[in-house]
Amino acid sequence: MKFKRNDVVLCHVPMTATQFSQAKIRPAIIVSKDLNNNRLEDVIIVPCSSNLDHSYEPTQYVLTGKELIAD
Repeated sequence: MKFKRNDVVLCHVPMTATQFSQAKIRPAIIVSKDLNNNRLEDVIIVPCSSNLDHSYEPTQYVLTGKELIAD
């Protein structure tokens, strides 16, 4: 299957609380370049969550209403 940058996909994301023994299905955004997506078997994703408990951390980014686009 070919993926394009900015595609939204569903992924099994390992849960750190279970030491990665369990996973949840989460939406994720493809962020890798289309050039790499076409020639490699791996893609780079950013998992999405509605949990804002750690939104203050520098590794987190909260989307606001202005940034959300619905098709």
